[in-house]
Amino acid sequence: AIQAITFCLDFEWKRLAETAINILSVTCYASEAGQEAVLTSLSALWRLRGERPYKSLVRALKDEELPGKVQIMQFVNTLINQSIEIEDRIALRECFLALGTLNICHQTVAKFNFEAEFTEEERRKISVA
Repeated sequence: AIQAITFCLDFEWKRLAETAINILSVTCYASEAGQEAVLTSLSALWRLRGERPYKSLVRALKDEELPGKVQIMQFVNTLINQSIEIEDRIALRECFLALGTLNICHQTVAKFNFEAEFTEEERRKISVA
């Protein structure tokens, strides 16, 4: 069942991907066995797609609007923080860092701060200039 849900992580279908991320996050958080099942299913997904592990998650993190970014980052944090072994936690964290996750987060925070600072009218004037 977890593998079928994991295979729904297709961000062309945002609503389906959001639902899948929520279910997978809860599964990871619920137990060590749940986290292991999610990681195993993610590995199968990457092999099936022929892509680097976690690349599509990071790509979606770049492309999504703020609510989607938050949801993806919560999932990533759950994956990392629910790892029992420190070596597994470090390996996952390094994998995400190598894919540029930290830079994406910094850009998102900067964009959010910029948008919060200006009114809609001010942003339009700035973007036209």
